[in-house]
Amino acid sequence: MHSASHFDLKISQDISQRLTFIGAAMLFCLTLLLSPRVVVGADNAENHTDPYERALRNWQSKAPLNTKILKGRSAAFGDRPWQVGLLNASIPDPIYAHFCSGTLITDQWVVTAAHCVAGRQGTELIVLVGTNSLNLGGRKKQVISVVVHGAYDPHTRDNDLALLFLDSPTAIFPPQFPSIEVEQRLVDDQEKVKIGGWGNTYDFGVKSLDLMETEAPLVPLQLCSEPDSHGQSLTATMLCAGYEDGRTDACDGDSGGPATVRQYGQEFLIGVKSWGDCGAPKKYGVFTRITPYVGWIRANTHSGLIRTQTEYLWPESLVAPARRFP
Repeated sequence: MHSASHFDLKISQDISQRLTFIGAAMLFCLTLLLSPRVVVGADNAENHTDPYERALRNWQSKAPLNTKILKGRSAAFGDRPWQVGLLNASIPDPIYAHFCSGTLITDQWVVTAAHCVAGRQGTELIVLVGTNSLNLGGRKKQVISVVVHGAYDPHTRDNDLALLFLDSPTAIFPPQFPSIEVEQRLVDDQEKVKIGGWGNTYDFGVKSLDLMETEAPLVPLQLCSEPDSHGQSLTATMLCAGYEDGRTDACDGDSGGPATVRQYGQEFLIGVKSWGDCGAPKKYGVFTRITPYVGWIRANTHSGLIRTQTEYLWPESLVAPARRFP
């Protein structure tokens, strides 16, 4: 009898301890849920967030970005060595810091989209080079200066181009710029371009740690300008790529990335990702053409290393004064 009572007491104590533990765990979870640092809608939420969250929220509020590689595949290691990731310098984790892409065009200059970096100082940016993974390998480069095209229009995305000067050279061989003649032939033949990035891979926001890529055919500007496509919002400095059914596209985190074509044993940079409708039918991805801006790029990089097939004159309207952000 004494033994049974002792056994019952032990069970009772054990149950009591378990209930106490479960209660404490539930209270801890409830505390986290009700913590002010996650109530971002509160008037005083800014005072309760840590520096990491404040930096992330401040950065995201500056410029809404809308691009991702939708339904792509992992790029082979070394397949796109000149593609770089743009990171928010105030966020230590590259996975969360990444927000856009770019392309090395010399050993120290990167071309990207103006909407990625307009209004930002070089000290706000880090460029990740030499890796296919956001969390493995590569080197982080400081940005010395940001050069935004002087005629960039944030509303129409016309002249959506910018340059970044890195603090030290890289050992990566950049792609070549095509001539206007080669570019026109590629568009006429609806050649497929490769596009890539570290952005979301599906509409529900799954971010890729690895560099993703996909292919899409170039589309004539007339087709891309039809009423059921992008209408009259396109200009002669843009080009389009994609499928009528919208099966794949660049769409969060891929802005500023390269559209390339391999011809004659050379990799050609034909465009920089600007805007689009994330794989919606007939809403082709829109890129800033490179060929009209080669003169502007040369003038602002002061570099003879920019490689192109032919020399030609540039309309005055495209050689606009640059806006520089040290």
